[in-house]
Amino acid sequence: MKKTRKPVAILLALMMLLTLAPMPFAADAHAMCVAEEKYLFEEKSLLETTKMRLENGITDVEEAANMLVPLESELQRLKSQKAEIEYWNNMLALCTGLAIEDVVEYLKADPTFPGPADITTESLVKTIEAFLGPISLQDQADPIRMRLVAFLDAEIVPNIAPIEKPIESLKSVLFSKTLGKSASEYLADATTQLSKTKDDIVWVDATLHELYRRHEADPDQNTIALPSGAILAGESFTFSATGHRQDAAECIAKNFRYIPVQASVNATVDFSEKNGTYTAQMTIAGPGDYTLSVRYQLQRWDDGIWQSIPGIDIKSTTVTVTPAASTTAVGDTAVTTSPDKKPVDNGDGTYTLPGGGTVVIGGDDGMKIDAPAGTIVDGTGGVIIPDGKKSEITLPYATIALPGGSTIDSSGTVTVGNDIATATLSGGTEITLPQDSVISGNRVIVGAGGAMIMAGGRTISVREAAIIIFDENTLLGYSLENLFLDVSASAWFYDDVMYAYQNGLMSGTELKLFSPGEHVTRGMAATVLWRLARDPGDSEGSAFTDVPSGQWYSEAIAWASETGVVSGYGDGLFGPGDNVTREQLAAMLYRYAKWAGLDVSASADLNGYTDADDISGYAADAVRWAVAVGLLEGRDNSTLAPVGTATRAELSAILRRFLAQ
Repeated sequence: MKKTRKPVAILLALMMLLTLAPMPFAADAHAMCVAEEKYLFEEKSLLETTKMRLENGITDVEEAANMLVPLESELQRLKSQKAEIEYWNNMLALCTGLAIEDVVEYLKADPTFPGPADITTESLVKTIEAFLGPISLQDQADPIRMRLVAFLDAEIVPNIAPIEKPIESLKSVLFSKTLGKSASEYLADATTQLSKTKDDIVWVDATLHELYRRHEADPDQNTIALPSGAILAGESFTFSATGHRQDAAECIAKNFRYIPVQASVNATVDFSEKNGTYTAQMTIAGPGDYTLSVRYQLQRWDDGIWQSIPGIDIKSTTVTVTPAASTTAVGDTAVTTSPDKKPVDNGDGTYTLPGGGTVVIGGDDGMKIDAPAGTIVDGTGGVIIPDGKKSEITLPYATIALPGGSTIDSSGTVTVGNDIATATLSGGTEITLPQDSVISGNRVIVGAGGAMIMAGGRTISVREAAIIIFDENTLLGYSLENLFLDVSASAWFYDDVMYAYQNGLMSGTELKLFSPGEHVTRGMAATVLWRLARDPGDSEGSAFTDVPSGQWYSEAIAWASETGVVSGYGDGLFGPGDNVTREQLAAMLYRYAKWAGLDVSASADLNGYTDADDISGYAADAVRWAVAVGLLEGRDNSTLAPVGTATRAELSAILRRFLAQ
C-alpha cells in the first residue's frame, strides 16, 4: 500500500529551503505565505485522494469478502452432494438386480467395499431419500441409481458453474485490492492507514486555519452606531453595527469578516441585514445610562458562501436614555418636544418651540415636520420655520428640506421660504424648488425662476407655474402635469410631447405653449440631441459667426459641431434659425446614433414611397435606417415627404420612438 507523505516534515523542510535565499523581509514573508498555502492545498488534495482510495478499497474488500463466504459455502455443499451421489451411483452399479434391503449386506460381503464399516440399510435409505424423497426397501438398485443420475444432472451440476464464476471474480477483486494479503490483514492495515490519513487532514486544516488567522478581519475595527437623535424611554430605537472585513491578501485567496449577530442590554435582540447594513431594534423602559453589548461572529468566504468559523468579538458602548417626549395638541396638530422644553405660549395665539421638536399634521399617516429651535406654531396648527434655520418634512412619497421662512398651514400646504427647497423622491430623484413654490399634497406649483429635476442621469429645467406630481408609481417618482394650452389630451402627439417634456428633451416655446405645429430649427435640433446625450461635457465656444455665445442653443451647437452630429453650411455659418427637413432630421439622428455607438445597420426598402427619389444622396442611408427602425414614418401611405419641414410634434414622436429602441 502506498503511504501518504509526512505533512509536518515536508512543510518544515520547505520552510527551511525558503529561508536559504536572502531577500528583503517583506518579500521573504510573502514568499513564505505563498509557498505555505500552496503546499497545504496540494497536501490536502493528496490526502483527500488517499482517504477516498482507502475508503473505497475497504468498502470493496468488505463487500467482496462478505459475498464470497456464502458463495463458497454453497459451492462446497453442491460439490459434496455431487461426490456423494457419484459414490452411491458407483456402489449401486455393483448391486444390479438387488433390492435396496439387500444392498448393504451385499456390499459388506465384498472385501473390496470402500464404504464405512458402520453403514446400515436405514442410513443408506436416509441418504438416498435426502435427494430423491421416499423410497421402498423393495425398490431395485438399478432404477434408484438412474434416478440419482437424473437428479445429479438436473439439480446439482447446472448450479455449480454459475457459482464458480462469481467466486472467481470476487477472488480476483480481493487479490487486486489486497495484493496477496488476506482480506482481514488488508482491512486491518487499511483501517490503520485511513485513521492516519484523517489525522493528517485534520492537521492540514488546523495549519490552514492558523495561516488564515494571521489574515483575519481586525476585531478592533468593529463598531456600533447609535441613532443621532435622543433615545427616549419606552420607545423603540434602531441602531446599527459594522463588522470589519478583510479582503483576500495577495497570497491568501480568502475573505474574512465579522458580522454583528446579537445585541443586549437587559434583553437580547438579533440583527437583521439589508443591502449589507446590519441593524437591530430595542426598547429600554426607563431613563438612565445603559451598557449596550454587541456580539460579532467571525466568518470566512469559502465555496461560494460565508461560513462561520471560530472567532467571537464583543463590543460595548453606553446608551443614554432620556425621559419620554412631551406631546402637546395645537388645533389638529401634534407637537412633540423634550419634557424640559415644552411649547411656550406667546400670548397672541401662537407658540414657540424653544428646543425644536416634531410636528405632525394630519395624523400618524400625515406630514411629519422636523422643526428647529424657534419654530412658531400658530393657533390653527400651522407652522413657520424661523429665518436662518432649516427644517425637513417627511411625506409618504418624498422628503423635503425646507429653508427658513417656509410656512406650512394646518392642512399641510407648504410655501417655500427664503431660499431653495430640495425634494428627494422615493426613486432617488431630486427636485430643487424656488422660493414661493407651493406644495399641496402630492402636487407642486413651481415658483418664479423655475425648478430643476435631477433624474435618471439627466437634469431637467421646469418653467415657473409648471405642476409637478409626486407619483411613486412612476419610474422616476414624479410626472409633469400638462400645462400646454395648445396640447390637447386627444391630439395624436399628446403622449409624445409629454414624454419629451417630462424627460427634459423639449420644453415650451412660451409660458404654457408648446407650439406643436411650429417648424423645428437647426438650433432646436442640436439642443435636443445635446440634451439626449445627457451632459456630454463642456464644449469649446462655437466657431460659427451666426452663433453668438450666451444663447440657449450656443453650447449645444458647439457640441454638435465638435462631434459631427450636426455640421455647418461652410463659410463660418450654421443657420440656427433655419428650418430642418425630415431627411435632415433623420441624418442628424443617424449621426448621433453612430456617435453613441448604436447599431445603424438596419436599412428599409423605400420603393413603396412615390417620393423616394426626392431623398438627397447624403441622407439616403440615414432615411433608410430611420424608416427601418420605425423612427420616420410616412405622412400618408405613399409619401415620405423627405424635404418637408419637420414639426415640433413630429420631433417629439421621433424622440420617443428613438428612446424606446
